[in-house]
Amino acid sequence: MDLRLKKRWIIIPSILLLFIYLTEKRNFYCLENGKCVTVWCAYANNIYVIPYKYYGLFKPSDNYVITKSPCGIDIFWVNDSIIIRIDKPETPNYKIINKSKIFKMYDYNDDEKYYQDIIFERNGNSFILKKNVNSIGISIDVSIFIDRTVLNGNVI
Repeated sequence: MDLRLKKRWIIIPSILLLFIYLTEKRNFYCLENGKCVTVWCAYANNIYVIPYKYYGLFKPSDNYVITKSPCGIDIFWVNDSIIIRIDKPETPNYKIINKSKIFKMYDYNDDEKYYQDIIFERNGNSFILKKNVNSIGISIDVSIFIDRTVLNGNVI
């Protein structure tokens, strides 16, 4: 193999990997107990919210939320389940994908009263998280990700 061909085999994949690295943004948000969320702005403005640390180059193969719209997402861990609350449920550009047999994700907006009773307890005129619930809230913008709040035990 001549030297020019060897250089091409090194330069072209390097440029491709650099392009992927620079165009795709990924942030991790973790709670003290080790539960983490990955927010990944991938190709074609697809935004993936994955309830664990995800490092892959292709879309996840199991549970995740995909959206194309800026929105707020609250993630609640309750026992072996995850409940997802989208702040703008009228936005048709989100989808919750459930493929894992280890845990299931539920859409809070499908039955707000039912999930509210699972996640929150009443404290006077407001609600607080139940002790067995861990949560994190993330505000998603296409150009930048902002960690909105960690809710554990705080009044909403």
